[in-house]
Amino acid sequence: MNNIIINSNVAAAQLDRLNFASDMAANLTHEIRNPLTTVHGFLQYFKRKEEQQQRIELYELMISELDKINHIITEFLALDKNKALRLDKLNLNILLQKLLPSILSKAAAKDIHITLAMPEIPELLLDKEEIGKAILHLVYNAIEASPPQGTVVIETRVTSEHIALLVKDYGSGIETSVLEKLGTPFITDKTNRLGLGLPLCLRIAELHNASLHIDTKESGTTVGLLFNKPESVCSIP
Repeated sequence: MNNIIINSNVAAAQLDRLNFASDMAANLTHEIRNPLTTVHGFLQYFKRKEEQQQRIELYELMISELDKINHIITEFLALDKNKALRLDKLNLNILLQKLLPSILSKAAAKDIHITLAMPEIPELLLDKEEIGKAILHLVYNAIEASPPQGTVVIETRVTSEHIALLVKDYGSGIETSVLEKLGTPFITDKTNRLGLGLPLCLRIAELHNASLHIDTKESGTTVGLLFNKPESVCSIP
């Protein structure tokens, strides 16, 4: 069994690399996006003027590729360590219910069954949009890691110290060589991926003074977002 906690106290090296990536992204954003916007605008203009369908399709392809670049830039910006949060009292169970249609749609496309366990839990001060992104990243990763007709378990839980959101898959686990570098941008065990999903979850956890916990073995992986429990809350059996 491999077990790792990724947070600012235990994995300072990962956060240092993450901070470097976010600083670089912030500095380069305008330098890259301004010319991209200009090129994108001209391509849209020429596409509207074009009459030949074959050339229209080429313009659409070029515009689509520029949109992909813009999406990558947007993902980088999400790693910003100085990003301001919009904190509100929020129950993770309610947020999960709102995300459930997207989760079930993704799972159905991969023939994966979703199991929910949502006991009573207290509210936390959270940024709904950011935590929603983190949850979807973790669940989608679990779906991708699952074998056909597999199961992904999503659970909320109150422990002695934390309010936990746990996502468990029954895939083949994460290789040790990859596990040690998870949380670093561009490190991933999936093909055709940028490897920014887990760094984004790490950043969102850090901004909420939470931690990211990974427990992996050959029979599957459990990833948890652990939020500090309000002092007034007692553990629920």
